[in-house]
Amino acid sequence: MVKIIQWVDSKVKSTYQLDNVEYPIGLDSHLNDLNTKLEIGRNDITLMIGIYGTGGIGKTTLAKAVFNSIGHQFEARCFLGKVREISSLVDGLAKLQEKLLFDLLVNFGSFNIGSVGGTDVIKRRLCSKRVLIILDDVSDLCQLKQLAGNHNWFGPGSRIVITTRDQCLLTSHKVDSTYKVQELDDNQARQLFSWHAFERDTPVESYVELTKDIIGYAKGLPLALRVLGSYLHGRSIQDWKSALKKYKEVLPRIFMKFLK
Repeated sequence: MVKIIQWVDSKVKSTYQLDNVEYPIGLDSHLNDLNTKLEIGRNDITLMIGIYGTGGIGKTTLAKAVFNSIGHQFEARCFLGKVREISSLVDGLAKLQEKLLFDLLVNFGSFNIGSVGGTDVIKRRLCSKRVLIILDDVSDLCQLKQLAGNHNWFGPGSRIVITTRDQCLLTSHKVDSTYKVQELDDNQARQLFSWHAFERDTPVESYVELTKDIIGYAKGLPLALRVLGSYLHGRSIQDWKSALKKYKEVLPRIFMKFLK
C-alpha cells in the first residue's frame, strides 16, 4: 500500500501545472530563447541558468512557463517561489530546503531538516537524480549556497533555473549562462494592456490616445500593464483621465520601487 501511495504521489508531482498569467503576451519568444540555453537534449551535464531583470518584468512568469513546459522530462521537479521573502523568516532557509526535498523525493517524509544539516541531505539524496529546480526571486548568495550550492549536488541532466534582480549574484555563483528579460515593445504592451482593459487585443477607438499615454507610463513592464488595465476596465473616459493625472505623480515612485 505504501509503495502504491508513493507511486501515485510521484505521478501527481510530475504532471501538475503551475498557475500562470491569463494573457502570455511575448512569453513564447522568451521561452524559445531560454530553451536554447537549457539544452534539454543533453543529459550528460548539469546546468545552472540565471534569469534576471527589474521587478515586474516577468521573471516569475517566464520561470513558471519553463516549469510547465519541460518539467515532465525530469525524474522530479520543484518550484521554490518567494525565496527572498521566505528566507527572511525564522528558519526560512531550512523550510525551503525541506520543501525542495519533499517535492523531489517521494519518500522523504517530514522530519525537521534544521536538526540534521540541510545541505548535506540535499547533496546526498539528489546527487544521482535528474531534477528540474526553479529558485524564484533569489536575493542573496547565501540562499543559493544553501539550496543549490554546486552542480555536483544533482544528477547529470539536471537543470537549475534561478530568477533574480541582481545579475552580479548570478556571476558570483558561476552559473553557466544568463538570460535578461526585456521590456515589452510598444505593440506587445498595447496588446497586453488592451486584453486587461478591453478584453480584446486592441483598444476601443475612443480610448486609443489615452491607451498610448498609459502605455508610455508603464515602461513596458508586464505587471504594471496588467494592474493598470484591470483597474481601468469598464471605466469611463473621464475616469481614465482622472486616473492618468494621478499616475503622472504616483507611477515614477512605483517604478523606482520595482527597480529596487
